[in-house]
Amino acid sequence: MIVGSQAAMMAGVIAAAVLGLGGAVAPYRATPPPDVVTVEVGPVPDGVAVDEKLGRAYVVAGVGVSIVDLAHPGLVRAVPIANDPLAVTSDPSRARVFVTTPNNGGSLTVLDARTGAIVQTIVADAARDDHLSGARVVVDNRSGHAFASGGASVIMIDARSGAILHSALVGEDGIDSFAVDGRTGRVFFTYGQEQHAGVVLTRDGTIVRRVTLYRPKTPQNAFTGTASAVDERTGRVFICDTDNKTVSILDAASGRLLRTTPVGVTPSAVAVDERTGRVFVANEDGQSVGVLDAASGALLRTVPIGRYLHDVAVDRRAGTVLVAATGKDAAGSPGSVRVLDAATGTPLRVIPVGRDPAHVAVDEAAGRAVVTDLLDGTVSIVDTGRGTR
Repeated sequence: MIVGSQAAMMAGVIAAAVLGLGGAVAPYRATPPPDVVTVEVGPVPDGVAVDEKLGRAYVVAGVGVSIVDLAHPGLVRAVPIANDPLAVTSDPSRARVFVTTPNNGGSLTVLDARTGAIVQTIVADAARDDHLSGARVVVDNRSGHAFASGGASVIMIDARSGAILHSALVGEDGIDSFAVDGRTGRVFFTYGQEQHAGVVLTRDGTIVRRVTLYRPKTPQNAFTGTASAVDERTGRVFICDTDNKTVSILDAASGRLLRTTPVGVTPSAVAVDERTGRVFVANEDGQSVGVLDAASGALLRTVPIGRYLHDVAVDRRAGTVLVAATGKDAAGSPGSVRVLDAATGTPLRVIPVGRDPAHVAVDEAAGRAVVTDLLDGTVSIVDTGRGTR
């Protein structure tokens, strides 16, 4: 159900405020925002994925997945999935949607993106020593394979049929993040343990190499790689280490650790813009965005936001970066999307959305972004005004 349209922006400029990291909140221009349409999707919507070909969003909400029409905003269908689904990924080239469920041993559900029908459900298998409890899944569009975390293993499946092709034993519980390098066909994933953290590179489901990223002096400072992204143009992999306030940069071809860059408190999301050669890191508790050079990994600037940040996404066609920010700000907006320039990181505008925006997915072809709101049970469809449809 469409709740309404938020068409007005706050007047004036948000006052600068001093942050704990020593910076000030940059002033934002008081320009009229793009239209924002709000659609009810169910309780506690979290993960979201977009299929640009179909013009739909797939939102994990409550006890299933809500399918939202973006061109004519509204709920198309709610697909029940048991055991509290958590994460979702789409494969537009094969019209498939992948949903992970960590509870009760975990499962991976494959949906037909057009109809919402369940194509396959993969459940935990003790013989594979997997629990599918990592709630992570990523698709390699070029190979047609999807990779899901399952306890001590990574499962490779056929993205169209959902058939299991291979299971690789990692040897450690708790996979934190996935990233695919489509150029080399390798998958990078991180896992943490008390003495070190490793990244396993797989090609066609085979373990190629393990890389030690960080050796803590105490177990309390163990590595936690919550998010990762690949820049295929420079051949670099960027992995957030939340506990140690850094980003690790790897060579995508060899897996060699090139450098570790301090970025801010609780780096929890990362996005790459290959056109500008910039990497954007959302520092959740640091309330800032770190801008890195993709080639060198050096920190170029830190952009103070003044709100807790949950996610970051790049709109390459619009040349902007979208950051989900929660909490009351100087203008009284409970939650917003902060829009930054993708070349410089300069703040451009604030788009008010729901009370607690969590995740952002971009439909570049249509010039739209979809933002989930945990507290309101809605998604906000933001017209970025740069689409081709």
